[in-house]
Amino acid sequence: MAANPITRPGQINGAGADDALFQRQFAGEVLTSFHQTNQFMPLHRVRTLSNAKSATFPVTGTASAKYHTLGESVYGTDDGQVTTYLNSILSKEREIWVDDPLIAPVFVGSIEEMKNNYDHRSIYSTELGVALADQADANILSTIFAAASALPDFNPMTLAEKVVTTYTDARVGSQIAAFAFQMKALFNQRNIPKEGRILALRPTGYSALAQLTDLVNKDYTSSPGDYNKNEIMTVAGFRVVESNSFGSTDLSASTGTGVRNAPWTTNARGYFTDWTQCGALAFQTSAVGTVKMKELGIEQERSIERRGHLIIADYVMGHNILRPECAALMEVTAGQF
Repeated sequence: MAANPITRPGQINGAGADDALFQRQFAGEVLTSFHQTNQFMPLHRVRTLSNAKSATFPVTGTASAKYHTLGESVYGTDDGQVTTYLNSILSKEREIWVDDPLIAPVFVGSIEEMKNNYDHRSIYSTELGVALADQADANILSTIFAAASALPDFNPMTLAEKVVTTYTDARVGSQIAAFAFQMKALFNQRNIPKEGRILALRPTGYSALAQLTDLVNKDYTSSPGDYNKNEIMTVAGFRVVESNSFGSTDLSASTGTGVRNAPWTTNARGYFTDWTQCGALAFQTSAVGTVKMKELGIEQERSIERRGHLIIADYVMGHNILRPECAALMEVTAGQF
């Protein structure tokens, strides 16, 4: 059986003569599509596995302190004693499984290589690796979205507090800024660590936020930012991250295979979700976790039988919620982003 489909680098946009691009002059380099780099892997908890299919993360409640009355039993066993001193600290664990390998392969025929006048295999390897990096970002961001939509285990934070519906348009900088300041107050109130707070925005929201002169004006802030370059680093103590990994449509009815985790209730649904009202996500690095069995890698081998090179990029990892109280959602009117 023939390998199908076969990539023909000599064709223009995959159509027409298979040698149309060969023997042309290239200005020092081959132009490839612009890709975002992997952003979210260092922004959450990651654990590397060896000889295991999953990892557990402990989740514990909090303790309280009380003033002791002289002579009373700390155990609360005295007759007529009212005060109870002992804490009952709740605990549970969250398990994150390794998903099936995610691969991005391409097959290039030897005859195509001989005709070509530039090293296309290194370019294809880069493209495949970036494709997997982009998919990893999309899966992690979907898991953060799931954490923002979930009720905390032990923290008194409520869904009404962390799923904010007050702001309707994620393209308005003032609304995004107001959401960030509101989430700073909420996170402080609920004892969420100040280190590692992130505000993830779509490019339109990031640009709108960076146009607020008060947030980049050196009279109001000490954090770096540049109105002219449309750049902003922080707002309300959150590091601002611009990402193309947000979806734009409702994929909640979609299903697939290979995902062993269920951030959105079922394994079959995997990381598919409804993005139509997700305007922005505020989170702290403990919100979600990743277990990683194999780093993103690229392998290639020559097939004598099929007369060409097979290039495969792959990784083995999985993602799930850890602490829902560490993530919050700016829910906007559908499509207002």
